[in-house]
Amino acid sequence: MKNKLFFLGALVGSLLIMNCSEPDYPENIYNPDAEALPDPVITSVSPSDSAFAGIGIVTLTGQNFSDRLDQNLVYFNGTKGDIQTASTTELVVKAPNLIADSVKIQVAVIGAYQFADYNNYKLYPPVIEWGNFDHFFALYGMAMDTSNNLYVSHSDDRDILRVFSTGERDSLVYGTHSAFLKADAMRMGPDGELYIARRYKKIYKIQAGGGSASAWMSLPGNVKAYDLDFDQYGNLYTGGRKNELYRVNVLSGESAFSAVAEYPTDVHVNAIRVFDGYVYIIGDYIGTDTTVIQDGIWRNQIQDASTLGTTELVIDWSTAMGPDAPILNGITFAQDGTMILSCDNVAALYSIDPPYSDQEIAPIYTEVLDPPATKITWGTGNYLFVNSRSSDDTKKRIFRIDMVKPGAPYYGRTF
Repeated sequence: MKNKLFFLGALVGSLLIMNCSEPDYPENIYNPDAEALPDPVITSVSPSDSAFAGIGIVTLTGQNFSDRLDQNLVYFNGTKGDIQTASTTELVVKAPNLIADSVKIQVAVIGAYQFADYNNYKLYPPVIEWGNFDHFFALYGMAMDTSNNLYVSHSDDRDILRVFSTGERDSLVYGTHSAFLKADAMRMGPDGELYIARRYKKIYKIQAGGGSASAWMSLPGNVKAYDLDFDQYGNLYTGGRKNELYRVNVLSGESAFSAVAEYPTDVHVNAIRVFDGYVYIIGDYIGTDTTVIQDGIWRNQIQDASTLGTTELVIDWSTAMGPDAPILNGITFAQDGTMILSCDNVAALYSIDPPYSDQEIAPIYTEVLDPPATKITWGTGNYLFVNSRSSDDTKKRIFRIDMVKPGAPYYGRTF
């Protein structure tokens, strides 16, 4: 009994000693004599009232920021922005992909006690769905008129649907192409007539105001037309499964296409766009020689109403982009000369500044737009329209993208 009492007393004593000793915590680094850093202050924001969600660059000017990126934190309604550059008086931040009409911007600097606040900011979506289409719509070629109405080919019902400039889809069918499955490419031409290429030797037309597509004119031989575009003289250019470009003037009443440009052997025409006195094409090589250009962009200068200059290589796409180069689908231009390319993979859109050769090829809008971008066309203002047709049902949509600058003229719709 005495042994048991002795053991119990020893155990209690040990516990008391342990409870009175210091726990094994790390050394306290708090310095009660240290002073806080001065609180940050926002004096102005640029743009002052709004920016694009996900891609917008916002510049915060003020005081008491840190010149170290990792010592600043910028929040938009509690969602962290991506700081690009930092100084003690300026922070440049990419806005998060947050859409809101009343955003509080807050800046915290590590070591300071208080946030800097800027209220009532707005973040707008740069990309929105257009026309209320869903995965049940198999959409192909697109065209725009001068009133910013969008026309798109719907293969399931073999018709042309119209989306008004408000984004509301017309409840009535605009046109039909019952003789063929789909319009691969379309352009609005003189007098409001819609011209159609369908990867066949015949070009089709739908009269102004809509109706049934009718065969209009055939390319020579067995050339299949993949795309088309107009120049300032009223020439319609087309091409496809042959290494040649063809022209016919629709204003002068010419009755046959003639070849006006030639590309390297086995380079076929996939897309066409007229810009600033040149006809540009996207071409892909279908031969077996791996030492030649596989995919590229070529152009020919428009010398007069019937003649093109020699063929020039603008971009060797495969070499510029490497072995995993995105698949090129479409080409267009902003009014300031920026080339916009649509692609199947990696990124939906790429931009290249003039003079194009040896310039950076940059993916754009990657934060808010996924590939593919199969067809692209510009309205009369700042909006680019993208057909995102894909085997993935969740991506079968048409999107309207605010490019913040206008597109170059589409001549056919202005005659």
